[in-house]
Amino acid sequence: ACNVNTGPASISCRNLKGVDQSYAPNFTFNVGASYEIALGGGSTLTPRANYGHIAPQWATLFQNRALGDRLEARNIVNAQLAYNRDTVTLTAYATNLTDQHYPAALNSGLYFAGSPRQYGLKLLKAF
Repeated sequence: ACNVNTGPASISCRNLKGVDQSYAPNFTFNVGASYEIALGGGSTLTPRANYGHIAPQWATLFQNRALGDRLEARNIVNAQLAYNRDTVTLTAYATNLTDQHYPAALNSGLYFAGSPRQYGLKLLKAF
């Protein structure tokens, strides 16, 4: 049995009182800006950029830095440019512009990579 007053009775029994919640960074920050530019004839061009920061965080409740339980801080920059005319919008986008390589999660010693730089086009037709 695990006695919180005298400590764990075995290696598999640990008192986790006071440890940080896993995947709960102390600080996150996001900021974005967009500006719609009228082109005439009902068309618009809208550039948008955003920046997000996620502080370091623990991936497990055991918080063992030597075993890699700590996920480091990351900064992600995204951008897009949208052209709109009537009911059609064409958007060019890019995510993780700096192509930052980072582990986004950890499970049983396996790291799961965060999304790499991605870019593409989206076409939207409203009916």
